[in-house]
Order: sequence, then C-alpha cells, then structure tokens
Amino acid sequence: MREFISIVLIACVNSFFAQHGGLRDIVVYVDTNSYMYFKDKVKVDGRYVLPVEFRQKEEIVRVEINLTKKGEVSLIYDSIPFSYHVVMPFYEISDGLWVCKLKMRDLVKDNFIVIPILIKFSTHEEITFLELFPVFKNHFSWRSLSNEEVFVGEEIMLELEVPFEGLVLSSNWIDKDGYSYKVSIQQGKTWVQVIPWQAGNRSFDIHLNLYKPFLENGKFRYEFVLPTPQLQVRNSRLAYLSFEQKEFMLDVENIGNPIEILVENHRQLKLQKTYRIENKEDKGLLIAEIYTRKTLANNKVLCEMYLYNHHRQQDGSLYIKDGDLPIFLTNFSVLPKPTIQSIQISSDGKQWKTGNQVYPGEEVIVLLTGRSLDKAQIGIEGLRAGEFTLLSQKEDVVKFMVKIPVDILPSRLYFLFSGKPSGSYIQVVERQKPRSFDFLEIDYGEGFKQLSTLVSPLFCNKNIPNIVIRANPDKIDEPTNLNGKQYIDIELKIIDRRGQTVEILKLPTQCFCPGSSSPRYEHYACQECNVQEISLNQFLQNKTYQLDSWSRILINIRHDASYYSEKGYEKQVELILQQLVHFDIDVSFPAGLLTIEPGTEKIGNLSGISMAMIAQFTFYRKNKVAKALPLKVGMGFLALNAFNFSSNDVNRDMSLVGVFSLYPIRREKLTFPLYFGGGYFLSQTRFFWLLGPGIQVRF
Repeated sequence: MREFISIVLIACVNSFFAQHGGLRDIVVYVDTNSYMYFKDKVKVDGRYVLPVEFRQKEEIVRVEINLTKKGEVSLIYDSIPFSYHVVMPFYEISDGLWVCKLKMRDLVKDNFIVIPILIKFSTHEEITFLELFPVFKNHFSWRSLSNEEVFVGEEIMLELEVPFEGLVLSSNWIDKDGYSYKVSIQQGKTWVQVIPWQAGNRSFDIHLNLYKPFLENGKFRYEFVLPTPQLQVRNSRLAYLSFEQKEFMLDVENIGNPIEILVENHRQLKLQKTYRIENKEDKGLLIAEIYTRKTLANNKVLCEMYLYNHHRQQDGSLYIKDGDLPIFLTNFSVLPKPTIQSIQISSDGKQWKTGNQVYPGEEVIVLLTGRSLDKAQIGIEGLRAGEFTLLSQKEDVVKFMVKIPVDILPSRLYFLFSGKPSGSYIQVVERQKPRSFDFLEIDYGEGFKQLSTLVSPLFCNKNIPNIVIRANPDKIDEPTNLNGKQYIDIELKIIDRRGQTVEILKLPTQCFCPGSSSPRYEHYACQECNVQEISLNQFLQNKTYQLDSWSRILINIRHDASYYSEKGYEKQVELILQQLVHFDIDVSFPAGLLTIEPGTEKIGNLSGISMAMIAQFTFYRKNKVAKALPLKVGMGFLALNAFNFSSNDVNRDMSLVGVFSLYPIRREKLTFPLYFGGGYFLSQTRFFWLLGPGIQVRF
C-alpha cells in the first residue's frame, strides 16, 4: 500500500513547483542544517527531489512554507504510511510564513518521502508535493586501536563507530594492494579487520558500502572510502609464506589424506621435506603438515597438506616449523566440515519448535544451527526451485523459507551440502488435525443428517428402528486444508422414563480416512480406516426399537485426545422417544355429581360417592418430556351412588357415559379431576348430562 501511494504521488512531481505564483520558497531544517528547495533541489530519474542529510533514522524535520500573498497551508494527509509522524501541523508564525514539524519513521529504509501540501488562496487552491531524498551524513569515526604496532601478516582489529545501521556487510575478505580487510559486527559493535602484507607507516582505505548514498558534487555515491589511522607495519621476525588457498575443511574422512596446495616459493623453503604447522611459536598445537613436492613455473611450490586440527585466521598467525624451529609465518583457516546440529521450525518466525516434522502444503521457516554453515552451498533434496528460499546464512545459523508441496512424495527431504546429502533432513508427516463434525452423518429413522447441524434434544414421534453413523470421507480434506485421519470415540447411554440408566455402550475408537478427492489420498495408510456404516443396534442389548416411550438416548461423539496435539471437537446428541397420546383405563370415585335430564329444567340432587371406570386418552405437550395436558377424553361405565347405603330413597343406576376429565391439581398418587359429559341410564332408559368432581387414586 505504501509503494502504491508513493507512486501515485510521485507521478505528479515532474511538474511540481512549475506554476506556483503564490509560493516564494520551501525551506527544510534538519538539526542545524537548512535546505532551500529552489536552490538545493536535484534531478533524479527525471524528477526533482530535495536531498537532506541525516544522522539518525528518526530525525525531526521542520518544514517552512513562505508565501508571497495571503493564504492557508495544511497537510493533505496526516501521514503517508511508514514515512513520518506529524509532530506539529502547519501554523502561521508570521505574515505568509507557515511552519510544521514531522518526525521521520525510518530514514534508513525509506528512500523517497513525499509530503503532500495544500495551499488555499482566496481565488484558488494549489497542491504541492515536496519530495525529500535522505542522504548519508558522514559520522564514521575510529573509536580505538587494539595495537598501534602491527607486523606483516598479522591481523589488527579497528573499532568503527557507526551512527545507524547503514552498512551493507559481506562475510568475505577483500584483497587490496598490500593489505586485506573485512567489515563485521561482533557483539553489537562494528569492527574492521585488517591484515597488512607490506611494511611501512601506512594508512589503509576501507571501502564501506552504504544502504543510503551521500551527496558528492551533485551526484549520489553509495560507497564511502574511509582511511584508517596511520599504522606502523613492521617486517615480521619470520618470513611470511603465503598460501594460495585460505580456507580448508577438516573432517574425520580427510584426516591423514593429502590435499594438493600451492605455496609461495621462498629461498629458505626446501623441496622433498615435511614441515609442521602450529598455532604457537613455542609448543603449539599441531594444525597441519606440508610436504614440498616440486617447484612450478609461476614461482609456486606444489605441496601436499595433511590437516589435524581446526584454526581460524582471526585467532592469530600460524608458524611453519622445521622440527621445533620456526622458519616461516603464515595464516589460513582450517574449519570444521559444515555440520547441522539442530533443526527448529516455525510457522510465523516467532514461536519455534525443536524438531524436523512438517506437513504437506505447509509453509514454514526452518532454522538450522551448526558449524561452518556459511561455507556450505545448501540445498534441499526433493524440492524444486522456488519451493525454498534462503533467508540468511551465517557461520552457525541458516534460515530457510520452505513451501512443502501438497503432493510431495518422499517422506524425508535431506539437506544437501554442495549437492551431497548432509545426513540431516526434514520429516514430512501426514497432517492429523481434528476437523469439525461436518463430515459425520447420523440416521435415527428420519434419513441421514449432518451431525454438526443437529441441535439437541431431538424428539421422535415413533419408534427408532436403528441408529446409524457414517462418514463422508471427501469432506475431511480440502485442497488448502488438510486434516488427515480422524479418530473418533462414540459412547451411548440409554435412560428409561423414570430416569434410570439401563445401558451404557462405548465403542472402540473409530478411524475415518480422507476420501479419494484428497490430494494426499494415496499417501494415507488405510488399513485401520472404517469405510462401513456403524449400526448401534449391532452392539446394544436393549435395541432401539424395543424402548418404551419417554426413553432417552444420549450419544456422545468426540475426538480421541491421545491422537492429537490440539483440542478436538465434541458433540452430544440426545434422542427422546416422544408419545403424543396415551390410552389407559381409569377407575375413579366421583362424588357430588349433578345430573340433568334433557328436555327438563330439573337438576338432580348431589350424588353420593359413585364409581367410574373410563377408557380414556391422555394427551402430551409436544417437545416436552412426559408433560401431559390437564384434559382427558374417554368413555366407560358410571355406577351412580354406588357407595350410598342410606335408607332414604337413593337413585342408584348403572349408565354408559362419555366424559371430559379436567385435572387442575395433579399429584403422583392422588388427583382430583372435574368431570363433564353425558350418559344413558341402563335401568331408567333415559339420557342425562353430568357435571362434578372426582377422586382418583393410583397404586
């Protein structure tokens, strides 16, 4: 986004300041330096920019707009992303002079900083694009010397004071006429290592490559030449013998095996003779031996070298000895063979996991630690160009960005040193990640339904013939989302209408594998995969079709945690065998019934205790567990005044009745219904209506 905005703004810069009659000049202040646009501007790539020198990457910049007539000045935007912060917006300090302050975000990284400015006059508006080009201001200096006197072939360390991270560093030594040098950062300090090859009172030019240029005679220079302080270089007490090769690799395989090398000829160097090379003048560690074979036409001597120990040039000079007598001085490095000691992997570059396992289709950062890694040409076997990128390579650390192809075939991707396997590798393992249960389906008598869409409890108005669970393998893996094998635990519990558990079933762990649509289908070991439907009645003692009304079936489905490193999914499905209507025989003892004969206005006396036996229907609330409506409908027999044994004239009779029963108060054993209905007296052969309370006892 930043680059896009800059390009759009810079497109207008070719003509900026061309026709601004109301603008006298723009002055930019950085520290104590001032820059006038019309005077100091420089043309770069066909557009004008204002070079400004800086000492630090977060400089405070003061911008002054000088107008020739009355107007208002403001920034069009608060800031362009990643360019600057507005410390103080434009305000007028005197007639026609407007000032603002900006704090740069990072002058080391930002090349062109465009400041859009709006100038409003009474008659028109003008938009001005002020483009700043940060340039380096020389603040390099030598801090201290490790030794004011140095010998030919010996290294001296000079500390360089650098005000910001503006140097482009190289790990290679740079050879110049009469000296070699290298610039490096060690423990947060910048050092220049210099090895002189000629004696005398000398100063050595160090060429520093810069991220930001400096301005010289109207031109931008990206290389700054900094001379060292004067050094007194003395001739060595020993003759310096130069080796054509400066670095050697030592490993177990080449100990005792000769290496052909070329050495500078010297009058004291004898042929057909073996010389010892040690790291000290007296009683040093044996680093190598050389055997001089023959003199060549280019004033070189062909030798055979035998390596025994490691040495670095910065650790000091080496002594070539005839027996125990030092004859020559030299220096070279004997480095350990490039070796990978540990592998770390990260998906974001912040959290690192020790190990070498990656997944197909994954993009990771691989961090290798070891020895002499900067000397190896590292590759990865089995990956094509573009599938891995070298981010950084140092002596002990190498960092890669690796994109593992989804269709990768080998399980081990070996790191290569110069095309040869190093013995260390990345292990490609199949992804095993819990997936939501959208790939599982369940059928409980109403067809298969996706498990993840079910919301419990589920009421069933009929018997459940069976419960079947199956997987849709093609949903487990997607082209950009691999999940691998799914290990599922299934547990079932049956509870009767009284709330008592009658059976618990736990199935063995089920394994479901991705289907043929998965890009990794051919790489999964499918011997344990379940491809059949799971019929729960096959394992239940109490079959689902034998369960009584209001029984509950609880099915718990979860990922087996022992197979995953992250939390899996869990789903509970509750099935309830619902009954909407219930038929039973009800015996009750109504008392105080009122009877009314049709066609008359006569209301009978309150009856005594009667006896009723009614075949009736009970209705239940939908989607409520065993919650009956307070109304029942039935037909049966009524023995009116059946338990009235007084001597008075009692109207006893047997009748056929049809009644509605209302239960305003319900108890488990004892209830008090209200009856309303009609009937037919069998003895008196007449119809009647009845109304009254009753008592119902349950045993």
